Amino acid sequence: MELTRAVLSELLKALRSNPKTGSEKRVQPRVGLRLRARVFTTTSIDRPVEVWLRDISAGGLGLLSSQPFARGDTIKIILADSEDDQLPCTVAYCRRVGNRLFQIGLKFAAGQGSLAA
Repeated sequence: MELTRAVLSELLKALRSNPKTGSEKRVQPRVGLRLRARVFTTTSIDRPVEVWLRDISAGGLGLLSSQPFARGDTIKIILADSEDDQLPCTVAYCRRVGNRLFQIGLKFAAGQGSLAA
């Protein structure tokens, strides 16, 4: 499966919020993914960076990358429909989880969490 605008839209529609119970701190539930994707960063405008998408929620995406991204940076995820179709996100956090492996949390840019197909 490739990440297209239609796939992303369907995933976001399928997510349902359940009331928090017990010690759950997560505001929005997430669904696990395992998709390769390419992103443009503020430092990689010439060529995209390959990443793995790990999960999705109504508010953003989690991914793994071999390079770190700075908190607050804008990342543009290239959707498989076309290189011109890019989903802007903001880096919420970046954590080292291994040798040359970083876990990155992205927030959808304003208005992107309710994608129309």
